[in-house]
Amino acid sequence: MNILLPVVIFLAWIAFTIAPSGKIAIEDTQNQVPADKRRGTSILPVFPVFPAMIWGLTLLLGRFISPIILWIVLGLHALMFVASCFVIIRDILTLKRIKI
Repeated sequence: MNILLPVVIFLAWIAFTIAPSGKIAIEDTQNQVPADKRRGTSILPVFPVFPAMIWGLTLLLGRFISPIILWIVLGLHALMFVASCFVIIRDILTLKRIKI
């Protein structure tokens, strides 16, 4: 659990911050925006701060309240990772259909 928890939390937040870029890419492709004028997203405000805070808070709550909190946070972040990956794959397939 000591290694699995931060790995799942950080992977979930990476996928969560990357997921919106697919929608932006679809909109830019549909609006025929030139390649040098396309928009993007930034992971910096969200990625390093939120996962670290959640990891630390989870460890504190798990130690002082109940160890089951570790499993709950792990499960929620696993669901967040799966949902974000679904959105990323859906957007990639949509972009491929648009380009064809």
